[in-house]
Amino acid sequence: LTEDDKRRYQTLAKQQKQRYTQQMELWKLQQHSNTNTSAGPGTGTGTGTGGTPTTIMNGTDKSADPTATILPVARIRKICRLDPDVKGISKEATLLVTKAAELFTTKLANETNSMASLQKRRKLLTKDVVDVASLRETFFFLREDMNDLIKIQQQGHVRMNEEKGGGDKVKSKIGAGTKLAAATKNVKPLTSYFGKK
Repeated sequence: LTEDDKRRYQTLAKQQKQRYTQQMELWKLQQHSNTNTSAGPGTGTGTGTGGTPTTIMNGTDKSADPTATILPVARIRKICRLDPDVKGISKEATLLVTKAAELFTTKLANETNSMASLQKRRKLLTKDVVDVASLRETFFFLREDMNDLIKIQQQGHVRMNEEKGGGDKVKSKIGAGTKLAAATKNVKPLTSYFGKK
C-alpha cells in the first residue's frame, strides 16, 4: 500500500476504535441501569436495549429471542438424524448445531465475497468458494469436497464446449437443459435427505 492508503486506513481504524469505545461505554451504562431496576435484567428504562456490544454496533437486538435462527431448525434436526449414531437429539443441541451452521455459512460467504472483490467482481462464482477452501487455512477441511465440485464443473464445461462446437442453436438449447443433470449424474440430490425413512 502507498503511504496515503496506509494513513487513510489508520484514520479509519482510529475512528472505528473511538466509535467502539463509545458504544461499549453506552452498553456498560445500559447494563448497569438494567441491573438496578426492580424488574430484573434486560428490562431497563429509556432507550436501553440490554443487548450485547455486537448487537448494539449492528443496530439490532437479538437478545429478545435467543432461539431466533435463519436456518430452519426442523430441517437441521432431520439432517442430524441422518447419522446412524444419532438416536435422538435435544432441542438445545439442535439449536446449537443450527447456530453453528449459520456462523459457518456467514464466515464462508464473507470469505467468498472477499475472494470475488479481490478480483474486482461483484458476482460470486463457484470458483470463489473453491479458492477459499484451497487458500484459507480455516477452510482446508473442505478441500476434498471441493474436488468433487471441481470435477462436476469440468464435466459441465466439457459438455458445453462440445455443444458449442458441433451443434446448431436448437440443438444447444435442448442440450443446455440437460447439462446440469448429466454433470450431476452420480451425485445424490439434496432433497433425498428429507425423504421418509
